Amino acid sequence: MSEVDEAIMRLNKGRNYSECSEAIEFLGQLSDAKAVRQLVAVVEGRAGMGGFDEDEIESLREEAANALGELGSIAREAARPLMEILANKGEDSQLRAQAALSLGMIMGDTGDDAVRQALTRALIHDEDSEVRWMAIEALSGLATLASVPALIGAMSDSYDMVRAGACVVLGRLGDQGAEKPLRRALKDESDEVRYCAKEALADLARRGGR
Repeated sequence: MSEVDEAIMRLNKGRNYSECSEAIEFLGQLSDAKAVRQLVAVVEGRAGMGGFDEDEIESLREEAANALGELGSIAREAARPLMEILANKGEDSQLRAQAALSLGMIMGDTGDDAVRQALTRALIHDEDSEVRWMAIEALSGLATLASVPALIGAMSDSYDMVRAGACVVLGRLGDQGAEKPLRRALKDESDEVRYCAKEALADLARRGGR
């Protein structure tokens, strides 16, 4: 029996949380398509997790989403189910936040429009601050100039880490149209936001030759 099959068997027949959690962690270290499919099944709640309470099941799903992110580009087939979880407001907010972050880890800077749009929607519309924060973190490698309006809008977010993240991504993109909102952010009540705005403006100046 292969180590992948053995881990899958431990996960499906696991009698306690720790055993299943260890199997998920192990699968997340294997660059194997079968491991990816099993982790997707856990994320979607399709894997055998009978006997666990609701909180334990949600934690295992979140761990599986994290494991998929750690696998990176080999887990690209997980992008669709992760996007569905991110968009489903009925899912646990911590799971949706992890789905957003894992999407960024899996897609890297590949320029996938569907993933970029899903993350942008979460950034603009999600009511949970952690989900919005993880969306902006994931967008750090995926955002394009088309993302600038949404990023500028995020600079008015109620959560300072979202505002700070928006500054960072705007600085990386180097769009000069972001200069005014970034200058306004220099007066933000958050030290982190003011620092990120200052750094982003320096990035803009370098790109603009000033």
